Amino acid sequence: MTLLEKQGVPTVAFTAEAFVRDARRSAESFGLPELPIAVVPKPFTNQPPEAIRAMVAGAIDQVIAGLTRPLTRAEIPEELVFIDEEWLEFEGEDLLGAVRAMNERFLAYGWSDGFPLVPPTEGALEQMLKGTGRSPEDVVGVLEPGFGLATVKKVAANAVMAGCRPEHLPVVIAPVECLAEPKIYLRNKAMPTCAHTPLRWVNGPIRKRSGLNGGICALGPGAPSFANTVIGRAVRLCLMNLGHAYPGVSDMDTVGSPLKYSACVAENEEASPWPPYHVGHGFDPEASTVTVQFV
Repeated sequence: MTLLEKQGVPTVAFTAEAFVRDARRSAESFGLPELPIAVVPKPFTNQPPEAIRAMVAGAIDQVIAGLTRPLTRAEIPEELVFIDEEWLEFEGEDLLGAVRAMNERFLAYGWSDGFPLVPPTEGALEQMLKGTGRSPEDVVGVLEPGFGLATVKKVAANAVMAGCRPEHLPVVIAPVECLAEPKIYLRNKAMPTCAHTPLRWVNGPIRKRSGLNGGICALGPGAPSFANTVIGRAVRLCLMNLGHAYPGVSDMDTVGSPLKYSACVAENEEASPWPPYHVGHGFDPEASTVTVQFV
């Protein structure tokens, strides 16, 4: 719709009341927040024909207005928090209190996945960046639906918050790079009403260097799957904080899923009756690989 409107072709979309925020946010991300919509009570999906006809009839004046009147600036609620400061300071009765204050603020901003975050201090970020030879300013990719720029430094900051160690960083950067690949159509997976989540499976030398579990309780919980958990969590934070796939704002998942916190495993090559997945796709058997598939 945005592309058509920018070429002078009027458009309008029927939008259920529950999805108006999502529509406005998406339109703003595409650079045209005033994109016209016709608001109806419910989605047309799974509605009987007579109910759809009634909703269309009730919204037909909005459709006509959207197709015939000049675009007017829509009021977009301030749901995303952007700040100018590169570094924030938090105070408390002690360091633990300061960490608690940071977590409360980040939760209020929507930057948290709901679990306690590790403070991404300058020292912690420097330590995390030792896990990669890439420059902190290297662009890993652009993440939809918010078209956020995912640099190595920003990915590392989210890895710190998730509780990752430096040896985990390459296994966070690689799936972020995969998710930015246009062929994966991230926008469709990040904004649906169902619980799409990127499953990552890892093989090659990086599997053992990063401590990933490919055996019992590989999807957690517990110490054997510590690396799986924090790496998975880091990617989810990147999808939220870099791609702006925030729950209820652009991520419209009706029920959600605990898989969206993690879903990262190592391929158990030694016990598998099949060749390693990456070998079957033409990659070097000795290469470290991360495969991303939405489930």
